[in-house]
Amino acid sequence: MLPAVVNAYHPGLFYWPSSPFLEHGKLAGYDTQGGDIHYWGVWHGEHPFDDFYKYIGRFMSEYGFQSFPEFRTVKAYTLPKDWDIESEVMAAHQRSGIGNLRIRSYMKAHYQVPSEFERMLYVGQVLQAEGIKMAIEAHRSAKPHNMGTLYWQINDCWPVASWSGMDYYQRWKAMHYFVKKAFAPVAVSAREVDNEVQIRVVSDRMDSLEATLDLRILDFDGNPVWNRQFQILAAPNTAFLAAAIPSGELHRGQSGRNQVMEMTLKQGKSCTQLGLFPPGQRPPSARRPRAANGSDPQPFRTGRAHPPQSGPPGQKRLPRLPRSRRVLFR
Repeated sequence: MLPAVVNAYHPGLFYWPSSPFLEHGKLAGYDTQGGDIHYWGVWHGEHPFDDFYKYIGRFMSEYGFQSFPEFRTVKAYTLPKDWDIESEVMAAHQRSGIGNLRIRSYMKAHYQVPSEFERMLYVGQVLQAEGIKMAIEAHRSAKPHNMGTLYWQINDCWPVASWSGMDYYQRWKAMHYFVKKAFAPVAVSAREVDNEVQIRVVSDRMDSLEATLDLRILDFDGNPVWNRQFQILAAPNTAFLAAAIPSGELHRGQSGRNQVMEMTLKQGKSCTQLGLFPPGQRPPSARRPRAANGSDPQPFRTGRAHPPQSGPPGQKRLPRLPRSRRVLFR
């Protein structure tokens, strides 16, 4: 009925009948190259986070990953006896029947699972934030093949564990901070693929971008281990591979588990820290064979680069996360 009504009142108006949609009579799937895609391989299909780089459509209209609200929110609907993610009350305040155990499963693949309830909630938020950040970076870096990414979901209508970025009380989860940075007009992301770290730059600016990309490896005591700069020249509204650095050059014979890469973009007198990346052993869920065709999806490269000549406000501070996946909220 709706297509006929729209055509009657506005003949010739473009109409998108459903989502996910490919063409008349067909829905878009994970592998379709057109239409808009709902990708739930991560979460429902138990795909690793790295598969966000494998399944990329023209518009990603739905995907997500769950986390728990912060402890202050959880205390509003629980008693101390309920402080276990498998308790009856925690199960009742969960939007998915597989939710709590699915979070634990992914957490086990990426981190050491905390035994304390409050830390479990905290690490769960970091897990969600890292996963959705990776999805947004994968989609944006595939420009112009992909020109839009819409994650599920913004907020909640009641205090609950869900896919949201802020809880019922509008308290930002870690994901909301990460998403804000991931959608910055100019963004830099890093990904370790086949023993090299690939640095990609995305610019939504309508003018060209000239900048210096400064990469530094620091140990967890703040001591510099490695440094290199790249001159960036990007066309308007583009995404491209700025650098590909052998992992061995970054690690310097070390495992990388106690190191972090700092990526900073310098434009004239302005200086923007764009992110931190742990250049160490990739989590088990990300170490898997390549796609069946033997290749990973590559973003369109419309820029160039060459070497030059020569936590949330008010949140309780918790101890350092295990392994190399330590992150900071900005």
